[in-house]
Amino acid sequence: MTDVNDSGDGLWGRPDDCEFSYVVKVPGTTEQVSLTAVQDREICSGTPAFPSHGHCVWDAALLLADYLQTRAVEAAQSTSKVNGGDFFQFRGKKVVELGAGVGLVGMALAVLGARVVLTDQEYALPLLIKNVAVNFCDRDDGEASNSREVMAPTVEECQWGEPFKTGTCLASWRKSTDVVVFSDVLYHASAFLLLIETLHELASPTTDVFFSFETRNASIEASFLQQLAATFDVEEVSRKDNPQVFASFEYPDELFIYHARLKARSNEN
Repeated sequence: MTDVNDSGDGLWGRPDDCEFSYVVKVPGTTEQVSLTAVQDREICSGTPAFPSHGHCVWDAALLLADYLQTRAVEAAQSTSKVNGGDFFQFRGKKVVELGAGVGLVGMALAVLGARVVLTDQEYALPLLIKNVAVNFCDRDDGEASNSREVMAPTVEECQWGEPFKTGTCLASWRKSTDVVVFSDVLYHASAFLLLIETLHELASPTTDVFFSFETRNASIEASFLQQLAATFDVEEVSRKDNPQVFASFEYPDELFIYHARLKARSNEN
């Protein structure tokens, strides 16, 4: 979970750190896994097709990761231990993170047992690959997997609005992804229809889409929500019902989480 003391100077100080730690608490156990978020623009390559801020982790990503952990804990508490709580919502689920940047949200879900594909434009892939290597491949303590089955996330390019490349997980998961997540990607209104087009390629009416953002331009964000609502049922996650999730952030009223599901009539082949 988020500890603001771990992020140095808080909201704007964290992006200046080369790396910081994020703790994933495994539901139903006393186990904790510490993920290292490597933040380094120099690892990225070339010039992004769209301006990118993905070399660092923003509060919206931490908020979404915290919220999804909370959902996992609630599932563990409400489900019989006989069946393992379906590994608390995420075990074995096919999860795609769009605009992943550092990949923190997706990596947290991988620790919780999900099969994760971290995606971004080509520019950001080296940083994603580095973060997966640090947290799932280069560890000598076995912490990321420990006594559980944890699969290292796959990293794939995803340019919104473009067809998925043949032979990729994205192509094979087309219209069958269980969970899609993204955070703080609502900077450029020109990309919204492309993002929604990609969501249509991934989602079925049973796919859960979770996304978060810190408000920076309310009219642009409202435009995205309006466009998304044309084909998705969209609901804001209540602060009142999730006080512990929002409480650890300095400006909680500026942070938002939404859940969306594709409307059945929009599931076009």
